[in-house]
This record gives sequence, structure tokens and C-alpha cells, in this order.
Amino acid sequence: MSRNIKDYDKTLTKFVFINLMLILLMLSLVNIKNSGSIWDLIEKIQTSGIGLIFASIVGLLINGILKTDYKNIMVFWKVKQPLPSYRVFSHLAKNDHRIDYDELNTKYNPLPVKPELQSKLWYKLLKKYPNDEMILQSHRDYLMYRDLTAISFLLSVIYLITFILLKMFGIDVSILLILVFLVEYLFLLIAARTKAERFVLNVISCDLTSSVTN
Repeated sequence: MSRNIKDYDKTLTKFVFINLMLILLMLSLVNIKNSGSIWDLIEKIQTSGIGLIFASIVGLLINGILKTDYKNIMVFWKVKQPLPSYRVFSHLAKNDHRIDYDELNTKYNPLPVKPELQSKLWYKLLKKYPNDEMILQSHRDYLMYRDLTAISFLLSVIYLITFILLKMFGIDVSILLILVFLVEYLFLLIAARTKAERFVLNVISCDLTSSVTN
């Protein structure tokens, strides 16, 4: 039986927790006087358990509300056929040193050209290896970074809206955190895209290796 590849809730919770602390600090809703460094403050709140419980609820709500299609759009910036499986045979496989493209072309001759056919063939290959550790791990990594990217995007939007509303009421709030969230989102986006491509290519590499072994 395949292991659970969505076992990263604790990572999401800690991510949301730290970002919420940044928002609270920037909004001056948390008093850091006499609390030492920001990390001391975070440790105190984390030790109390209240902060992590709240962050866990927020993270689960945000992650649960978002549909997979919306998450994919936030990561790949495409509405139609965003996933790398739609171009894995025509583009990605050519640039992976582990994959012999001639062998690939021979095995699946003719290789699909249409994006939807590429994705269908790739998904068929994926189903052949439900317990392969390399595939499971790369799948988990992609899903985790995809969810982190989506949460980062939404937290950025939440802070931006809060920033605008407070400015309208004449309350001075730092714009610095918007830039921090933007950089964070872009780094996570790049990581998620890289993990996604690695995942789809691992499936093909595994299938070719399995064919040679057998």
C-alpha cells in the first residue's frame, strides 16, 4: 500500500505561523518590547501552543478552500494545461541527462505531440509505480511546495488588502512586508516548478530503467 504523501501538515502550520507573526509584528499588534529577539517572541508564543493552533487552523482552511486548479494557476501562471506532464515528452525529457531520448522514442513510438495525449501517457506510466520511493518522494515534495506557494500568495493578498484598508483610514503601516512576501512567493514558485518537473521526469526515468532491468 502506498504511503501518505500529504504528511506535511506540520510544515504548512509552521510556515503559516511564522508568516502570521510577521504580519502581526508589522501591524504593531504584537508588543516585542522586553521580549528579546523576534525568535524569542515566536518561541514563547509557540510554547504556549495558542499560536500554533491558530496557525494550523488558518493553514488548513486556506489549503482546504483552494481547489487544485487554482493552486496550479498560482504556481505555473497558466489557466489551461499548466502541469509539466503536458509537455514532458516534447520538451522536458530532451533536457534530462538520465533519459535516453532515442530509447524513449523507440519505446513509445510514436511519442505523443498533443499536450493532452502527453499527459495521458505520463499518467498511465505513473500508475505503474504506486510504491516506488523515488516517485513518491518527488510527488510529495512537489505537492508540499505547491501548497506552500499557494498559501504564500494568499497571505500576500491578505496583507496587501489590510495594508490598503489601513492606509485609507490614515494608519501608517510598513510596505516592507509586501516585498518580503513577494520574494518569498517567487522563491517558493521556482521551487514548486522545479519539483514538479523533477516529479514528472522521475516517472519516465523509472519506467525506462525498469524496462532495461526487466
